[in-house]
Amino acid sequence: MQTSTVPLGKTAFLRLVGGIFQNTQTIAAGECCSIGEMKQTIFITTFPPKSRLLPHQNHTSVTKQIIAVGQNKAQLSKAQKEFNRLTRKIPQLRDSIQQFEAGTLRLHQRKAGNLDPLFDTFAQHRASMVRLLDKAWDSGFFNAREKKKIQDLLLSMIGQLMVEFGHEELKPIYEKHTGEVYEEEAESDDLDMDEIKDMMENMFGVEIDKDADVDTPEKMEEYLHRLMKEAEETLAEKKRQAEERHAKRPKTAKQQAREAKKAQEAEHKIKSVRTVYMDLIKAFHPDLEQDEAEKTRKTAIIQRVTEAYANNDLLTLLQLQLEFERIDQDHLETLADDRLKYYNKILLEQARELELMLYNTQMSLSMIFDLPPYMPCDLFSLERELEKNIKAMKKQIKLIEWDLQSLSDPKILKAFLKTHHF
Repeated sequence: MQTSTVPLGKTAFLRLVGGIFQNTQTIAAGECCSIGEMKQTIFITTFPPKSRLLPHQNHTSVTKQIIAVGQNKAQLSKAQKEFNRLTRKIPQLRDSIQQFEAGTLRLHQRKAGNLDPLFDTFAQHRASMVRLLDKAWDSGFFNAREKKKIQDLLLSMIGQLMVEFGHEELKPIYEKHTGEVYEEEAESDDLDMDEIKDMMENMFGVEIDKDADVDTPEKMEEYLHRLMKEAEETLAEKKRQAEERHAKRPKTAKQQAREAKKAQEAEHKIKSVRTVYMDLIKAFHPDLEQDEAEKTRKTAIIQRVTEAYANNDLLTLLQLQLEFERIDQDHLETLADDRLKYYNKILLEQARELELMLYNTQMSLSMIFDLPPYMPCDLFSLERELEKNIKAMKKQIKLIEWDLQSLSDPKILKAFLKTHHF
């Protein structure tokens, strides 16, 4: 008999990959109808199709630039322009990260609290449909060809319900209609362990030992994490050895000059940040303060200063100097280009770190909604799409509830089977 059961081996594999990446998916409703809408189709054969969410124009807030130089000058130097660009960009990146982090949490909560329960309800209705069809198959009301169609419909749903939604109470029905003993991990030959190993090796760039005990998704996940950690340690050790060998080689005058210049620049960058830090520490250190209220205020300021210094956050330190009037705009206007050059190097590193943080935050959100890495995502379109999905799932639940009610009448089921082809 031709059936369309869910390949259980492949499902286990997908669960494994999903566990490693902590990747979940949402659904978007397709066009469907019920018997009650007098269409020549029925809703019981498949779950709603999953679709990728299409991004729309990004909606970001306008971030005010707090620090800038050359505000009263018609012509700015190259260093001043770069300083202004970076001091404008960093707050924008911070705002974007904050928006995406808050949006990710909001979408997680909305999906978990509103969409996932609807999906579970839909699965419960499909399980009821399986039981209804099994009962009809046993009723004696249907001929042999109709019973084959009933069985085809039934088997097209039951595997997914047991594996992905935990409806193991359907196991006797599955075994009854397939003549096979249900074993979740060994049910399907669609994807054997050798294929899974090959996929994992290609995906993660590691080599899985042929004797490794990875016969379950949990063991495979643990083994892969261990392999990747060992690979990282090996790479770090090779890098260290290469650096040692490189350090022992005789250096040319150009190499020595280049290294000396690099070390000097690093020293200047450290000194630039530390100079701002020490100015604030000296001004607000609370230990010698006698007034308790003022001591509390200074302690809070020092906490902000210390946190910024620990993060090498020059922009925040400069903002604190402005906020507490340790410097003013005139001071910024008189900064020499040499000083700005080192400031700009620090700010550029800070901006790149924030860009990486924003990218990782966006990738996390993309994985939730199954967006490809190259496609930009934005909160506005994702939130709108999630609401559409919730609305569509509610509609689909109503449709399958109507189908359950209608198909409980054997005559209506018999009429429907005339339109079903397999």
